[in-house]
Amino acid sequence: MAKLQELLRQPGGGPPGEVLDYPGQLRGEYGVNLVDLATPCHLTPQQMMDLHSEASYRGI
Repeated sequence: MAKLQELLRQPGGGPPGEVLDYPGQLRGEYGVNLVDLATPCHLTPQQMMDLHSEASYRGI
């Protein structure tokens, strides 16, 4: 645990790791309502999907 905490304190949050593609579902039976999600942010559903899919997320 101490090693993990030390790595997370480094600039950038630690050494780069493997990049994983993790599919998410933004439509259909298990997806969120993109209109309800995007509207309060003054975005279109497409803009919301673009922002979400362009980002890289770090997991620990």
